[in-house]
Amino acid sequence: MWYINCVCIWNMRKYCNVFNEGRCLTYKKEK
Repeated sequence: MWYINCVCIWNMRKYCNVFNEGRCLTYKKEK
């Protein structure tokens, strides 16, 4: 997984990207 659980209470389907400086991005499965 390229995404990890972050303290983003804006939406349950949102996670933070390690390479995105902790920005909240829409969670999508990376193939």
